[in-house]
Amino acid sequence: MTQQNKLRIIRVNVHDTVGKLLASEYRVTNVPSFIFFDNQSNEIWRSLGHLDYDQVVSSTDAYNLD
Repeated sequence: MTQQNKLRIIRVNVHDTVGKLLASEYRVTNVPSFIFFDNQSNEIWRSLGHLDYDQVVSSTDAYNLD
């Protein structure tokens, strides 16, 4: 399996300098926010407030991620 097929989860602190920049770039207005990207960095979906387990599983299956 290549690195491209790995699911990466990155936690960002929206209260520090870098986090504020990322929150602005990705229009994050609610915390917590979860944003799922494909391998080309395109946003596929986002979830605000809670993470939907079934949506994560179906997305990782659809994009062949582990």
